[in-house]
Amino acid sequence: MDISIERHLRAQTMMRGGIAIVTNRYLEECPDTEANFRRHGIPFDFMMCRGSQSEKESRWDAVQNGTATAELPNPVYGSWN
Repeated sequence: MDISIERHLRAQTMMRGGIAIVTNRYLEECPDTEANFRRHGIPFDFMMCRGSQSEKESRWDAVQNGTATAELPNPVYGSWN
């Protein structure tokens, strides 16, 4: 994991902010994905995996409903900088 992303996630946790992971992993894969995050020490409060549709907008909307959010890029698709 990019050290700047890890530092940001840990700072978010220390400020009592919640961390939601929105992923296109299938629901059946969610427990393994959560275990991988924990194994690598990546903090999160909950993970929203893919249902029958791959679009993430409805899951992002669910997270944003009543909360302040900040989005982090997926390093597979782009740079943190």
